[in-house]
Amino acid sequence: MKKSHLFILIAVTLGIGLASFASFSTTASAAYKTVKSKTYSPAKPYHQAVIGGSALMWNARHTAYSHNMQNYPTTTWYVTKSVKMVHGKSSTIFWRVRNQQNTVTGYVARGYFTKGINPNSVATGNDHWQSEISPMSQKVLDLFTGTIKDPALQAMANYSGNYSNPDQSVPGYARIMKATYGAIYSHTQISYVPNSKSPLTDFRHGKIALEDYINSTITDNGGNYNTQTHKGQKIGAYFYPKNSLYYGNGIIIFSVN
Repeated sequence: MKKSHLFILIAVTLGIGLASFASFSTTASAAYKTVKSKTYSPAKPYHQAVIGGSALMWNARHTAYSHNMQNYPTTTWYVTKSVKMVHGKSSTIFWRVRNQQNTVTGYVARGYFTKGINPNSVATGNDHWQSEISPMSQKVLDLFTGTIKDPALQAMANYSGNYSNPDQSVPGYARIMKATYGAIYSHTQISYVPNSKSPLTDFRHGKIALEDYINSTITDNGGNYNTQTHKGQKIGAYFYPKNSLYYGNGIIIFSVN
């Protein structure tokens, strides 16, 4: 082959390669296009319609995601912007959301949300170092007649519920609690619900009452204990709400001498 022909072949090949690369880049960035937007001030509170379900949080161009809302089962999300994005012949409404601390933000399809504060978050808007009590947690605490609701123990329970789910323990939980609460944490008895013998399925289907379900767990965990044998003890508890995938799971913390 003559050199001139070789140079032409190389140039044509490179040209095709560059053209293909440029086309791919344009297609990727143009896959989703914003055609309409609206901002909200003040931001409106929402939470997942199915708490604990998978829902990806994307960047503004919908080219990469950075979070999955299933890892934030107790978070209240604040909607700051609504955008209509088209992709081919279809369109989707995405909401730009953030947590209260503004440390997690991104775009999520509107259909994953329902209006209002997350029923599994604390009243201050998901600051789980606080000692506020969620509605489901309150139902559990009310079973333990004669106990004393303790802010420090409640904060410990809230922290466990916020930074873990039933399939994941909190990394360094004991270390963090000892560093934060010292001797208070060292004198606690912790019951995780459920355990391997708890009738979780029956409870979720309404075949067993909440008190019987809790008793079945704490009795197995600690011997002859039930909701009536902790009178005079301090207590804190955190439980996932009924609309959560983790309904029936929680933690109960008692003080011990």
